[in-house]
Amino acid sequence: MKIVLAGDLLQQAQAASDARHRNRLQAGSRDHSCGMASDATNLLGVISELALHQYFGLPIDWRYLATDAGFCQPDVGGLWEVRSTIRPGNRLYLFEREITAEKLAAPFAWVLIEGMGGDQVTCHLQGWALGREIVGWGVRQQIQRAPSYFLANDRLRRFDSPALTWWAAEFCANGARTAQQAA
Repeated sequence: MKIVLAGDLLQQAQAASDARHRNRLQAGSRDHSCGMASDATNLLGVISELALHQYFGLPIDWRYLATDAGFCQPDVGGLWEVRSTIRPGNRLYLFEREITAEKLAAPFAWVLIEGMGGDQVTCHLQGWALGREIVGWGVRQQIQRAPSYFLANDRLRRFDSPALTWWAAEFCANGARTAQQAA
């Protein structure tokens, strides 16, 4: 599934990314993705989150995207965690230090972004998996000296259609939460 972002939307994404970067530097917070505040990482995050908003037809809350209002909360729609890359072949990951009951039950979207720095970007929704699947089926390796779990791309669920994908992710996440509560 491809989502193309261009024009005003891309300019707003850059402004939200800049604000997110400034807020994180001022607060001294760190991105989970690279261990430090990073302007490029913030832009990738905003763009990939916008792609999911577009895919699901969700309204965009620019304040949420531009600040840490949602830091450590689901990235999109109160449900989805989003991971992104500019490198084809990279795998969906979960940092070991991020593992909580909530993250294990959450669906993680994997987004490949092409065309960074141009007039438009193309976001390829590569697939998705629950956090517990990333940990359970993934390979434990290091990323930037941080232990992490990486899931092979052929284990990802597809983004079939917005309604079906949302329903399936919510169903799986609710099942994971119920199983955790019963344990």
